[in-house]
Amino acid sequence: MKRRLQAMILTAALIASSGINVAAEDLAKDAVVGISIYQCEDDFMTLYRTELVRYLTEELGFSEKNILVEDAGNNRSLQKEQIKSFIDQQVDVMILNLVQPSGAPGVTDLCGEAGIPAVYINRQPYESECRRWETEELMASYVGADARQSGIYQGEEIAATENSGDMNGDGEVAYIMIQGDPRNIDTQYRSAYSVKALEAAGLKNKGTACRGRRLEPGTGEGDCRKSSKAVRRSD
Repeated sequence: MKRRLQAMILTAALIASSGINVAAEDLAKDAVVGISIYQCEDDFMTLYRTELVRYLTEELGFSEKNILVEDAGNNRSLQKEQIKSFIDQQVDVMILNLVQPSGAPGVTDLCGEAGIPAVYINRQPYESECRRWETEELMASYVGADARQSGIYQGEEIAATENSGDMNGDGEVAYIMIQGDPRNIDTQYRSAYSVKALEAAGLKNKGTACRGRRLEPGTGEGDCRKSSKAVRRSD
């Protein structure tokens, strides 16, 4: 039953992220789902959460009162407390958008000890952790885009422009890479593979890596701090 419920939630999360409209039958309508979102101020995760809850209730037949949604506020400690609360409430499955994907091993173990399947969404745990789920036959899954593919698409889009990204005609693609959380493996993959796509297209490039910060509401102000490895060049 637990694995079947995990598969059902996995499908729901996948459908919510892809926009596919698929009906499901014979579902555990009394099941309780615990959802923790890394930060509900994130516009994308707000849309994701809304569509996920809609799909669970309207398409899969879950009771809205049995869907528990928590905002971790980008606070890892708070999210851990939310997960422990879900365990205390004996939810049937958790859908988790982690503040820090590096914390997945501990979270997976907590859920496993409680016999609760965990479905990770949007932020991919490290590959070593995903492999552990298979080798140890743990009730954990991940639903999300392939960040490496996303990075390749970004680089290919630049290469496909009329000037192949060479705005000033000096024979190089000059860029500023505004990165998100450096601990997020999706950020790492997208950053690296977008540049690899330029290199695969035979384009010389040089760039500055900056750490982005969420803009303060109403101010339009943020910062972009140069990393210690600011310049990358492909000859």
